[in-house]
Amino acid sequence: MILLADHGEEFREHGTVGHIGELHFEVLHVPLVVIAPGLKAGKLDAPAGLVDVLPTVLDLLRVKGPRSQGLSLVPFLKGGASKPEDRPLFSVHGSGPDIRSVIKGNLHLIARSGEAMASGEPELELYDLDSDPLEKLNIQASRQGDVKRLLGLLDKHLAKIRRAKAGYARKPTADELEQLRSLGYVD
Repeated sequence: MILLADHGEEFREHGTVGHIGELHFEVLHVPLVVIAPGLKAGKLDAPAGLVDVLPTVLDLLRVKGPRSQGLSLVPFLKGGASKPEDRPLFSVHGSGPDIRSVIKGNLHLIARSGEAMASGEPELELYDLDSDPLEKLNIQASRQGDVKRLLGLLDKHLAKIRRAKAGYARKPTADELEQLRSLGYVD
């Protein structure tokens, strides 16, 4: 059994309520509970992503699956490894202005862009999650090297998404669009 959420909620930590238009940690941080034979109770002390759920389920079922961006968490859940590799975890939010983020190690970069941005340059926020877990102090101005490195990771990730989308040309049906609209994912 796996219990998870697709997003958290903000309750005015950064000025809004809900999850639309935000990628701060309170929106990204969700529960992931895995109960399966052979797993002991414990806590994984490392970031994992929803992208890790499919490889984890397939590994638990001992089924060979398609290549995935995610990582099976089974070795960590069984106690055979201490924690997953330090890899970037990406989030993309396309409702309103485009918002994307990457967490790598203790750093969380949020980049906002879109038609409303007068300069055409993304608005950037960088947080050190070790010293500022509530993301109150934006350190992007003093850490330009880290910002550039993390933006490079985001650009590569977004290019990969664009290539994948280009290979998937099917348009959603009217029913699918209505379902997405009712959930607030499209206008």
